[in-house]
Amino acid sequence: MKYLVRSLFITLLAIAAIGAGAAHASGDQFGAITVEKATNPYGVTHFYGSWADTREAARAAASARCGSATGNREAVCDLVTWANACVAAATRGVDYQWAEGANRAEATANALRLSNAVGVPGPIPLPASIGYVACTPNSE
Repeated sequence: MKYLVRSLFITLLAIAAIGAGAAHASGDQFGAITVEKATNPYGVTHFYGSWADTREAARAAASARCGSATGNREAVCDLVTWANACVAAATRGVDYQWAEGANRAEATANALRLSNAVGVPGPIPLPASIGYVACTPNSE
């Protein structure tokens, strides 16, 4: 009988934990970044970040800022989205690689590792550096 009560108690705890996870999912935070790439290897790449409680709101806020640093309202920007995490962009000239991580340090390390693995063709390989890092508030 003790075994049955104990098993029932453990099962109820497991169900409660699953329910708590589902409750957390409703509190997700979403990030979005638009990237306006430089048009030449010596230009500047601009990153416009945003976060919100819905993916759509984060995407809309980041997209609305595309081209604002250069004044180019016709700019075409790439869009990156994520949830409950950090993202980092490792850049080499105008090339960049995105990676996600549970926190800022992990995202940075993942982006550098990916950029070094991909590499950049050409006679003079450029070293990778972190160009941008963004986190949703619940992951910092």
